[in-house]
Amino acid sequence: MRRAGAVRIDTALTSARGTPSAPEASSAARRKEKLMKARSSSPSAQLARQHGFARAMRSEPTASERALWAVLRSSRLGVGFRRQAVVAGHIVDFLAPSRRLVVEVDGGYHRSPAQRRADARRDRRFQCDGYRVVRVPAELVLTNLAQVVALVRSALAR
Repeated sequence: MRRAGAVRIDTALTSARGTPSAPEASSAARRKEKLMKARSSSPSAQLARQHGFARAMRSEPTASERALWAVLRSSRLGVGFRRQAVVAGHIVDFLAPSRRLVVEVDGGYHRSPAQRRADARRDRRFQCDGYRVVRVPAELVLTNLAQVVALVRSALAR
């Protein structure tokens, strides 16, 4: 176990042979059991968890999501949008179900190479399911909302 300012090895959790002691082993078993339950849970249970998570995300939007939602809500662009909707096993920022259009607002987190690859995989999955995806940087939403709205209108017209 490591503490700030000092290095200390906690021997209370390890036996003389270097194997985990009972408390550590039981917590590892609990973690493994929890993981196996999560993997084996039914698709309907997983979907219910995603919907619950999406509901929680709707209550705390980012500044850029809040700004874009002010324009997209109430069919102001002539099309109904949903916010933080579940599509193809993923939660998307905005969805126009009648046009099968997904709008994603990408913050700084989406700049890393690993996240870009993950986003590309998600986009391919959406496209395989018949959805079109529009990705806009969060900074653009905050600095030039009119340009973002024009981009969304253009995507809706296609």
